[in-house]
Amino acid sequence: MLTSNVAILAAAEIALLFLVISVVLLIKNRALRKLVSKLQARLEQIVEDLKVARALKKEPAPTPPTITYATHIEKQLNFTKEYHEEQKPSQDISLDIDPTIPLPRRAAALRHAIFLAEKESSANTPNNLPNWDTLNKRYEAIFSFYDDYSTPSEETGGQEEIDALNSELTTAKKRINNLEKFKQLYNELEATLKDCKTTAQTHFNRLSEMASEVSDTEAFESSLAAYHSSYDAISSMIETGIDVPPAKRGEDSSGEIRHLRAVAADQHKIITGLQKKLRDMSSDEERAEVVEELQVELNRQIRFAQESETCIQLMEDELQNANKEIEQLTSKLGKVGELKMELIETRAQNEQMRDQLFKLKTDNRKLRQKADEMAKRPAEKSGEDSTALKKELADLQAMYADLEEKFLDLKLQE
Repeated sequence: MLTSNVAILAAAEIALLFLVISVVLLIKNRALRKLVSKLQARLEQIVEDLKVARALKKEPAPTPPTITYATHIEKQLNFTKEYHEEQKPSQDISLDIDPTIPLPRRAAALRHAIFLAEKESSANTPNNLPNWDTLNKRYEAIFSFYDDYSTPSEETGGQEEIDALNSELTTAKKRINNLEKFKQLYNELEATLKDCKTTAQTHFNRLSEMASEVSDTEAFESSLAAYHSSYDAISSMIETGIDVPPAKRGEDSSGEIRHLRAVAADQHKIITGLQKKLRDMSSDEERAEVVEELQVELNRQIRFAQESETCIQLMEDELQNANKEIEQLTSKLGKVGELKMELIETRAQNEQMRDQLFKLKTDNRKLRQKADEMAKRPAEKSGEDSTALKKELADLQAMYADLEEKFLDLKLQE
């Protein structure tokens, strides 16, 4: 009994195993069939493509139409004529080669003439070879047309322009030399002014100390104070000259702001009334009326917004200008003391230069007298003295010229 049960179980297991194997093989078989069908379809497509490729290979390829040189020139001539007609000319294209014609029309006319010369030179020639005689005649006509317009007046005008440029160049060189000279004089004057400032302050302190030793102390101190404040009037003029009254701009800006506030208040009232009408309306006519009023009010709002933007931009510009003016005034206000001291130093330097100039004039006059006396003496007695005096005279004359120039510059600065 046990043996029969074992045999039955073994047979059942073997049957189940065969069943599983059969199912797996069936699934693989279906997958292989699908793959084979795909490969067959691909193979058929490749065969069709191969047939089409062989058919195309047997047919000759279409040759593109050949364009001759004459056809190309004719096409370019047509393009040039069309461009010339777009410029709305008042005459034929062959006449617009005149130099007085506007540049677009003249360029089209010149291009048309060149292509026309190429067309005539290559017509009725083998292999489109140019006929140089015809080409030379056509280009000679084009060149001679421009030669007719070159008149002697143009050459004269060109020479006058060259002369004017040379004159301006000479003037510019003179100005450059003067600027270099002024730069050197300014540096020297600045150094001298610094020295004079120190010297003037030292003398003022000494005079202040000497005031106690003078019998009439009050008169001396009042004279010293009057001398020290002799340039205060000029300083006050400098200070009042830089003041800028800002009242007008402030009034204009405040007026514009008040106007905008009034307009805004009126618009708020109108909007409140329209909202009340919207709540109370009951008919279509009232709705249409309210819509029209809303459109009018919307247009007003747009204009008000534009005016507000313009006003804001103007106020921003005025604020920037005011800030710039405040910065300039602040910088100038800080320089008032320096300007006072520089003015005092310039006055002192001017007096010093006058004294030196007077002294040099006196020495120059004395040396001229000596030179005249030496010229009257025999040459063998006064050879060496005359040479030394001439050298000294030349040096003094150079110093005199320099001091005179500095004196004139200081006079101009007063």
